[in-house]
Amino acid sequence: MRSNSLDFSSFETMTIPDAHKKTERSHEENQERAYIAASRRTDRSLEARVQSARMASEIHKRRTGKSFRISEEIVLKEEMYEEEDDDLPRSYRILGPNMQTNSADMNYKVEAYLSNKVAMSAMLARTNEEWRQNEVNKIAKPLARRSAPASTTASAAAS
Repeated sequence: MRSNSLDFSSFETMTIPDAHKKTERSHEENQERAYIAASRRTDRSLEARVQSARMASEIHKRRTGKSFRISEEIVLKEEMYEEEDDDLPRSYRILGPNMQTNSADMNYKVEAYLSNKVAMSAMLARTNEEWRQNEVNKIAKPLARRSAPASTTASAAAS
């Protein structure tokens, strides 16, 4: 014989599918997005839009370690804000987090040292290239090879 009552025991084990799961964004991510949106609003002054873009860049740098390349031209054209390449080589960026200490002063000194080291290396490379491209040095190099002794010429040709 059939029962007129409903059996709800199977409903207890049944799972209800989530209609749409939200992606969780951090407060900083939301702030960054809000500043970017503010920088795109054409009803605001250019200075205010650039300032909003810079604020977004600061937040992005805190989150990711890389800032955005921001200029008035980029903001005016409403271009995508692209991450800037650091002046530091990859090896220094990898070392960076491992070299952090509890002392803000020490962290500042390490950062200043690394930045100075990279700047000096870049300056030296640029100076060497300028020296090589100098007209006098281009002319003198073949002359030096011709007048050098045979043993020196062989080693110069190898390098």
